[in-house]
Amino acid sequence: MSFPKTARTCLRGKPVSKLLAQEPLALPGYGTTVLPADPETVFAQGRFHRVPVLTGITRDEGTLFAALMFPGLTEQGYQEGLRRFFGDKAAAIAAEYPSRGRPV
Repeated sequence: MSFPKTARTCLRGKPVSKLLAQEPLALPGYGTTVLPADPETVFAQGRFHRVPVLTGITRDEGTLFAALMFPGLTEQGYQEGLRRFFGDKAAAIAAEYPSRGRPV
């Protein structure tokens, strides 16, 4: 997936609501010298080096998944979810992972 040089102009011309309504990308961007081909195609065709790979993210790694699992989550919903999943430890979890005061 390579983007034309006009991609930035195109994206800036779109309403924010339309951009936010798009499904998130599950795969990294490709079509560059670093990742020249679509990983899904390359893996399906067996055209890859078989070497051990460790991949992941560490900063805010749950943000994407939380947004996908709980679209439109409110402050009240977050607090209820903490109580449901963590019971009497909900307050400790909320202290460690605050909602940052997002409005209900």
